[in-house]
Amino acid sequence: MPDRVLHTKLDGPGLYLFEVAGKNHYQSEILQLLQDRFEESAALESTAESAEYYVNAILRSEPTNPHDCNAIAVEISGLKVGHLDRHTAAKLTNQSKRLGFDRIEATCKAKLAGYRSHGDQAAKVNVMLDYYTKQMKQSESAEKTILRFEFQVEYPRLDIDPEYAVVGSNLKFWINPSCPNHVLIYPAYDVHYSQPRTPLGRVPSDYVLPIVRNISTRGMYSAQLATKTNDGWLVVVELTSKQELDKRYEELKKARNQYVLQAIQKPYKPKKPVQVTFELPSMPLKTHDRFAVKELPSTEQIVDTDPSRLTVGLHCVRTGANIKVDLPVDFLIKIKRLLLTRPEIILEVRELRKVRSGESMWCDAEVHHQYDDGPNVEQ
Repeated sequence: MPDRVLHTKLDGPGLYLFEVAGKNHYQSEILQLLQDRFEESAALESTAESAEYYVNAILRSEPTNPHDCNAIAVEISGLKVGHLDRHTAAKLTNQSKRLGFDRIEATCKAKLAGYRSHGDQAAKVNVMLDYYTKQMKQSESAEKTILRFEFQVEYPRLDIDPEYAVVGSNLKFWINPSCPNHVLIYPAYDVHYSQPRTPLGRVPSDYVLPIVRNISTRGMYSAQLATKTNDGWLVVVELTSKQELDKRYEELKKARNQYVLQAIQKPYKPKKPVQVTFELPSMPLKTHDRFAVKELPSTEQIVDTDPSRLTVGLHCVRTGANIKVDLPVDFLIKIKRLLLTRPEIILEVRELRKVRSGESMWCDAEVHHQYDDGPNVEQ
């Protein structure tokens, strides 16, 4: 009777944190899969070659494996690149047998990554699976919008210059692209973003997942070096999820809209000319030319807008030309308030600066502060 095979698919969150075991025995196969990527990178990079390859992997049971009867091999494009670790392989094998199957054959997204300096024959390569273990799922379910924790740095550089990492200084995290479950720590002012120049150490494995999830989902984090001793360094971390950032943004936006609605109803009578700088198409303009503001966005558009600038129609009094320009929203709020005390708005050109391409120019202009008699009202 033929073996019954469980065909399934293992899904993950797109973080590729599960490292394939035994990959060191299959370096030639992995390099063969990455060869084209290395050649593409060599043509682009001046100091190093890097390669990434996203592909589907096959996880196939190896019941005849002489070292482990529960072994599960990882194959990519017909080449074996490693195995699942013993614990995970045994768990998946036992689960499939409880369901009445003899073997398992699963598909899973995989990431192959490699890095080497020019001139080096050997490359550092790794194979990561987008597989979510039960422990990872539990960690995710316990995730909070704001998560605070502290840890002792793994492999701290105790021999480093003391001024390079001062207690209380801010720190950054760097995710190793060839091995995402290795997160390095370095000072915030280390400007070598492609790879830290002098890492201070590594994040312990228990804290890698929440940090990687925070960075990959565009959250926000803060990390500080709390204490330094001869035995190790303590780092304090606060992770703020993207959901929390979006919530804060909506609260700030709501407060801003309320402020704008109230402010836009109050007359604005400044003591000095109101100045503005904007870009406009290249045209024959002169200093002291005047623009009449003809088309303003509505109050609703100003209140509900996310951009920092909105389009406005201007009419050049001397040439008769009509143009469209983008003006700052804060300036438009003042214009709306000025219109409560005057019939129209005139912008007078103070200075013109041509853009190098010659297709446009920057204009510094101002709205004169003369207005009808009445009390001065400033914001």
